[in-house]
Amino acid sequence: MRILIYGAGVIGSLYAALFAEAGYDTNIYARGKRLEALRNNGLQYKKNQEVIKAEVRILGELPNDEIYDFVLLTVRENQMYEALTPRLIQPTTFAEISGNKSERTKQFSEILRHAHIPYQKVTDMHLWQLCHLAMVVPIADAYYESDDPEKVEKEWKIMRKTAERLKRNFNFLRKQKGKLSPWKMNIFCFLPLPFLAIMLVVAFGSSFGDKFMYQHAMKAPDEMRELHKQFYAYMKKMKKCGCKAKKVQ
Repeated sequence: MRILIYGAGVIGSLYAALFAEAGYDTNIYARGKRLEALRNNGLQYKKNQEVIKAEVRILGELPNDEIYDFVLLTVRENQMYEALTPRLIQPTTFAEISGNKSERTKQFSEILRHAHIPYQKVTDMHLWQLCHLAMVVPIADAYYESDDPEKVEKEWKIMRKTAERLKRNFNFLRKQKGKLSPWKMNIFCFLPLPFLAIMLVVAFGSSFGDKFMYQHAMKAPDEMRELHKQFYAYMKKMKKCGCKAKKVQ
């Protein structure tokens, strides 16, 4: 089984190391200083306090005649290893565009299982991505609107506004799509607003919030602001299409 990781940032490097450790023919494509560092030092990672050099092939260009069983396009994310693996946070999620099960999804599931990477298969990847954005965009916005992002949980107005945005986003998607993915996202629709705001205060002020919310939002502001722009533009478009459909009827 040949795997190509296109992108040697934090996430791509972690996948490459885990796949190589599981015994797969792993190739990783890098550019610039990262490529130079990998060629000089190899892909190194720490396991049980020991530094290990992963058995991966470092690529600076991709020949046209190369064939791989799976290609993973990874985006550089400034997150720690724990952000990749625990099911509580977010397992690796994937699906066929059609939503149907296939031999390919079966094979990829086996690869991830063998590499000890938690995963989940969904039937509607588009809906899952919309729900993911419905959650992370308001969370990032909360940090950007605060004068002291590290202590944003102390600003009740921002916490309540974030709760309102979450409820609005998920109620809208639930109405437009008929369901949410994963199902647990329905909690944002059903929880009373004051209770949801209190939960946000706890989450933003926790070590979990610092590691998986604050760190990402503050290290990728351009990415998150672009996601904000695209997500709300898409919602506006859906709303307009829904109004037109009602008029036609």
